[in-house]
Amino acid sequence: MLLTEKQYQRSWELLKEAQEEDLCEGKMSLEEAKWWLKLNRVERLRIMAGGTIPECRIVTEPPPDFVLLWKFELVVPDDYRHRTCLADFWKKHRGEHSSHTKEDERMMGDANFTSPTHILNPGEKFEIRLFANLRPLSSKKCLAFYAKEGAYCTGAQGAALLYSKKFSKLVERLGIVSLDNKGNLPKITGHHMVPVIKIHGPVGNPFFGGTGRSSFVFYAENYERVWWERGVILGDYFSFPYAFVLFCDPPPK
Repeated sequence: MLLTEKQYQRSWELLKEAQEEDLCEGKMSLEEAKWWLKLNRVERLRIMAGGTIPECRIVTEPPPDFVLLWKFELVVPDDYRHRTCLADFWKKHRGEHSSHTKEDERMMGDANFTSPTHILNPGEKFEIRLFANLRPLSSKKCLAFYAKEGAYCTGAQGAALLYSKKFSKLVERLGIVSLDNKGNLPKITGHHMVPVIKIHGPVGNPFFGGTGRSSFVFYAENYERVWWERGVILGDYFSFPYAFVLFCDPPPK
């Protein structure tokens, strides 16, 4: 949700009541907080994605449904195997999962996610597009956007491959959604579930056995939910907004 003039003024009043050292756990000064509040949601997400932003401004017009955060190429590796993709993923990355349990592996395993709409094949090339939604949207409306972009629905396997091969392109505090058609999603606890990877902070101190690499959570959300997260005082700073991963054909050369 973009900040209107009234929302900005109210947020700024709340900030002025706080002590400077308390803002964002000491990571943001009062002046930086004021600057952050001048940004709209699009600009904040672009900052999180490492991109550039236009001159700061307060925006009052309604946002579009989606904004492109990032795009890059991904090639499915020659040793990729659909049948064991998720088992291979857990074997390689379970130490980076921030709250890893056997139940996590079972829920987000090959036995549940057997039939994505598009099964990845070794050697396939894609242009990956990460889009953030700027308003509350249903899965059905998001899938209509996938169709408009000509995107392939690759399910949990696509999310796992993205994390394994393009971790450096992902953004902390951003939930990566790999949406699929309802009939291709597994029913878990009575609901069709959509795979999501959320990137967190580093896993432990590297001086005491930690990896120092950012951790993640790999889990599933209800297909029937509305895709939207709201922040607290600083808009989206404290929240985990979502980005939808779209596997698209690479542009012609």
